[in-house]
Amino acid sequence: ERPIPAFYGAWYFELPKDHPDEPDEQRPVYLILIQYVEGQSVREYLKESEDDETEELDPNKLPPEPFRLKVLENVLTTGIWLPPHADIRHRDITPRNVITMSNGSIVLVDFSIIDI
Repeated sequence: ERPIPAFYGAWYFELPKDHPDEPDEQRPVYLILIQYVEGQSVREYLKESEDDETEELDPNKLPPEPFRLKVLENVLTTGIWLPPHADIRHRDITPRNVITMSNGSIVLVDFSIIDI
């Protein structure tokens, strides 16, 4: 599995603003097309595992331990530099940016904070 989604391209174009006071004004639109990754973020797993009354983490609601260990192993072995040949350092490894797949594989998303 790839630890980052495939990148298919980026586009920029302008569309007219739908505003009666500015009929000739344009608004910029930026599109980035990347691979769809089916899975759930670690943040979503944690949110689902909260106790309904106290909002504290309920260990009984977490995914099974073998799955959690596989996700942790994949996070640690993937490393912070992605991909290794490109010298890109992801500087925002947080639960919301780690997508887990059903087999425990991970995909890192949100490369807005990186070092190149």
